[in-house]
Amino acid sequence: MPEVIEEWVDVFFSADKIPRTMNLLLACKGNTIHHLCDLAVALNQQGVVPALTINGLQPFATDYAYILKYADMDASQLKIVQQLTTALQKSDVTIYCHNAPEHAYVSFPIAAKMQIDDANILYGVGVLCYLNESSSTQHLTQIITDRLLEMIINSCTMRLGAVHDAITMLREYKSHKRVQFYKLHSLRRM
Repeated sequence: MPEVIEEWVDVFFSADKIPRTMNLLLACKGNTIHHLCDLAVALNQQGVVPALTINGLQPFATDYAYILKYADMDASQLKIVQQLTTALQKSDVTIYCHNAPEHAYVSFPIAAKMQIDDANILYGVGVLCYLNESSSTQHLTQIITDRLLEMIINSCTMRLGAVHDAITMLREYKSHKRVQFYKLHSLRRM
């Protein structure tokens, strides 16, 4: 079962997938720069757990508002959810059912929360800011992005080299100008 858990983290939070995942999680709470900062800090500090609900996956054990809805998942993400469910059914471990104020969810009996790579978190934030910029607000977007990343870095404990790795990935992203296959929720600048 541990290999399925690690694969779950890769399918949702790898460098290629984290901008989309963060965008979907951001839509649950709000679409301001402050919400994005809060999400990035939560990913860094809390880690993630694969808790299943009726509507989707709940990645945070302590924040029930964030849900990755099944309807918004791509094929590889739905496949890993199915593998998680199958692995849970086949295992002889205790299943934990929690009743949160909003909904009931089933959590997997794992020893620790899975940590997301710090560079991936910063990269996801940078990509979302980059996708929200237009030619008229490019200079302003860069200032806001720099401040946002500074707020996140000052609020978290990150591994050495995470900022450098994230900047390298962002430069590669901007040079390739990859096409995004998901609807971006616009960030309001507050």
